[in-house]
Amino acid sequence: MNLPEVQPVLYKRFLKILDHQALFHAYLFDGLFGSFDFAIWLSQSQFCLEPQGCAPCGQCRNCQLIATQSFADVRVIEPIGQAIKVEQIREMLSEMNQTGIEGQKRVFIIKSVETLSQGAANALLKFIEEPKMDTYLFFITNQIKQVLPTIRSRTQVFHFEKNEDYLCEKLKQQDILPTRAELLARITDDLTLASHLNESSWFKLGAPLVKQWVDDLSNGKPEVFADVAAQLVAVFDDKDKQKIALKIVAFYLENKMMVTKNGLSLGSFFKIEEMFASNVSFQNCLEYLVLQSLWR
Repeated sequence: MNLPEVQPVLYKRFLKILDHQALFHAYLFDGLFGSFDFAIWLSQSQFCLEPQGCAPCGQCRNCQLIATQSFADVRVIEPIGQAIKVEQIREMLSEMNQTGIEGQKRVFIIKSVETLSQGAANALLKFIEEPKMDTYLFFITNQIKQVLPTIRSRTQVFHFEKNEDYLCEKLKQQDILPTRAELLARITDDLTLASHLNESSWFKLGAPLVKQWVDDLSNGKPEVFADVAAQLVAVFDDKDKQKIALKIVAFYLENKMMVTKNGLSLGSFFKIEEMFASNVSFQNCLEYLVLQSLWR
């Protein structure tokens, strides 16, 4: 990802921070469009063997190892299952107290920080409040409201707005049809993920089914209730796929500016997003949307 193109304003700001050697010990990156790449880039800046001014070269041994998450002093921590466990944070804190293998500095990148349990967050507080010299934390989230206040209030927050036009254009350059590129640019935050999704057999089958289902829903066809279980649940058969499915539904609803003759609006969709986040089943969420359409 070309950071100056993807997030030009943030790129300039961080260049200035690096130039003044003023990197803070704990950042919270809100949004997924380029945030992880920025965390990697800033990590590279601390270990680069051939820096270009204050920026990392991206080509030396250290930069290459960091880019592939193979560098001993840069750790990436992700949820195990649905949450980041206390044990993961305790292991990380133990590493913080050890001397770096490649040098004195250590960097830890924590993805999906909103999944930190209260116990895991409490274990981190001592470091955030009393930072260890030459140790840096980058927290990444796309759900900042769900990040614990104790984390939000003790970190420097940067917002990563998605550059949808940039992503869509890059997808078109891969010979993806414009309509599909627009969909992928809306429902993903990363070029690699969008390309992978476009090649997935379940997505190729499921995206047209969702479009047809939304069309039928907008036209008040009664069979849409049965189609939820007969088609959509069968294709989108796990939580991650179902999250994608709901994003596809939102895309087609928005494209239709959907206030149908049945009175269904995007407000009903926002309700099922809340329901899904509260562990209401995918099938029940979509059936609720159908019932809202039929009742109005």
